[in-house]
Amino acid sequence: MSAVCGLGLGVAAAFAATYTWSGTNTDTIPDWSSAANWGGSGPPSGIGNTLIFPTLSASCTTCYTTEMDIPGLTADMLDFTGSGYTIEPDGEASLGLGSPGISATGSTAVVQAPLQLADNQNWTITGSDIDLDGGFSNSTDEDLDATLGSDGIIDFGAASDVGPVDLVGASSSDTGSASIGNGLVLLDPGVELNADGATDTNPVTVSDLSLHAADSGGNAASVGPLTADGDELLIGQPESPTGGLDVAGGVTLDSANELVMFEAGAGTTPDVDFTQLQASDTVTLGGELALAPQGSGSGCATLTVGQADPIITTSAGSVTGEFGNAANGATLAFPCSATSEEQFQINYLPSSVTATYEGTVPIPTTTPPPTTAPPQTTTSSPTPPSPTAPAATPTPPTVTSTTGATASARVNPDGSPTNVFFQYGLTTAYGQQTTPQAIGSGTTPQAVTASLAGLLPNSTYHLRVVAQNAVGTTYGADQTFKTRSDPPPRPPVLGRSVNVEPVSGTVLIKLPHGATLEDFQPSATGLFGRFAGPLVKGRGFMPLTEARQIPVGSQVDAREGTLAMITASTAKHKRYTGDFGGGLFSVLTQTRKQKGLTNLRLLEGSFPGAPSYANTCTAAGRASIAKARPLSKSVVDLLKVSAHGQFQTRGKYSAATVRGTSFTFQDRCDGTLTTVKRGVVAVKDFVTRRTVTLHAGKSLLATAEKAKKAKKAKKAKG
Repeated sequence: MSAVCGLGLGVAAAFAATYTWSGTNTDTIPDWSSAANWGGSGPPSGIGNTLIFPTLSASCTTCYTTEMDIPGLTADMLDFTGSGYTIEPDGEASLGLGSPGISATGSTAVVQAPLQLADNQNWTITGSDIDLDGGFSNSTDEDLDATLGSDGIIDFGAASDVGPVDLVGASSSDTGSASIGNGLVLLDPGVELNADGATDTNPVTVSDLSLHAADSGGNAASVGPLTADGDELLIGQPESPTGGLDVAGGVTLDSANELVMFEAGAGTTPDVDFTQLQASDTVTLGGELALAPQGSGSGCATLTVGQADPIITTSAGSVTGEFGNAANGATLAFPCSATSEEQFQINYLPSSVTATYEGTVPIPTTTPPPTTAPPQTTTSSPTPPSPTAPAATPTPPTVTSTTGATASARVNPDGSPTNVFFQYGLTTAYGQQTTPQAIGSGTTPQAVTASLAGLLPNSTYHLRVVAQNAVGTTYGADQTFKTRSDPPPRPPVLGRSVNVEPVSGTVLIKLPHGATLEDFQPSATGLFGRFAGPLVKGRGFMPLTEARQIPVGSQVDAREGTLAMITASTAKHKRYTGDFGGGLFSVLTQTRKQKGLTNLRLLEGSFPGAPSYANTCTAAGRASIAKARPLSKSVVDLLKVSAHGQFQTRGKYSAATVRGTSFTFQDRCDGTLTTVKRGVVAVKDFVTRRTVTLHAGKSLLATAEKAKKAKKAKKAKG
């Protein structure tokens, strides 16, 4: 695995041949300057006014995270190419950023250093994920223009205040729900972008991309005056649809927009039952409104009929215009299960738009013909039959590849113009559908087919035909089919890849950056039918349905399943094997120097909803301190291991190395616990720096208390 990252320095020829960083990270890595951080190739070197980062080698175990002493350094450009870097400051030091600012191609970068903008910005981001966790600011209102190529992502992770912000997607031909392919802009919960309340609040304009304002517990993101052209705006998230997006100024949505609001169905509390878009000035509406249920179709509401929830509000202006698909008083409906749909009446008020819950009704299957015949009169010819709902009979689907199939049915329009489409998905909630086909108004059955693409290999899908005319809608019987499996993967390559396959339950895999972004799959109706992972940090998890080869650096979500892993060794034709499940972890490194030892690290707090010390331990920790009790034994993350060969699991306070064994490895609030069920495990305590050999039936807790005492003693000594 290799990557190159360069910074164009703002001081021309400030150094001749070598520039040495002096920052340190005493917890996990040595000096930034240490060759150990760069696979033995030495620290970054300066040539002219550009800082060149060396290529990262497979034996480099700590080079992805860097910490540096950057006071006074100004770079004209951060240029990321290849794999991932995390740029951390020493203390609260900021990094000066001139023009053009940031360029990224096929990479990932987490910039934790606050950026101080010294000039107008012109960013270009293609096939890359840039997380700005340190935020940025300026003193003279520099402009920020960012162009996102295909699969480009900007994640605003901290408060930022600049001049006018203009974010543009890759293609103006894709609008609304289709604009996700043009790029994705994320606003983390509580983040402010040009919305600090100052009198000179600057505008934010987004064009032809997907803007997602995440939220957590009502902690809404905020932006300056917002203009959206041809975008998809997602307010909140399906996992916890509360709160929304606050706009310090007015909002203007054009006719090509789609605004997606999530419904929670939790009760009758404002900001809880629906996400909200809240503005402090005039809101001008356009495009379409989509109401999405919690969990993307996973359940029906528990709301009260007649309950009116404001989904768009303005505090010092008015609401003008309407959504193209929702006139004043119209009812919007969406499926909340395989057999039911929820209905909401949309009402436009002077200062808000409300959704009034009309109840949950069954989805109609067929509409019977009229039971009362018209009066008979004397005539020489019979009265023509009245039109009825179409008749739809499914025929067996055909699997065409590992990711494709063909759906087919015979449909009789029964005298009325009829449209036909197919719904499909991994459950009977379906969630995806083909493009509707018009088959005319005949009275005889017609053959209808549609291609299904982008499917998961070795997976069972549900399918049904839907036929609609002016009389009614007919749903065909549910069918199932299974896609083909891919050929077995090639042998794993030491330091580059491992082979994995599902053993039980559900296992999700997230590949390192460089693969095509597939956070979710849009349906033909413009709603997101199935979420393959959260829409925030940690997005991109995909189901593991067959044996696959994945690169080192991948992440695994096995909280509800188990996978088998096969890795290469330094011996020819020898492989190491193990089963891993019960937790969230990354395949961190694999080194030849350690005879093919594969390092697996427990992950915490990697995305909203993931295990974290903050969510699991904070409240319990405060209670323990107040009452002088030991820290909680609550489990943050765990991993169940049964393996033979060179594997090591790493937690917060210790690491456990396999010697042909079965054991459980837990990160808890009070420390990291290793419990051996079979065989022998070598446990290294990061605090005491001792390695202890554990046999079957034994446990070792590397405690957080020891770590706190050691850190306190070190601080006092220093």
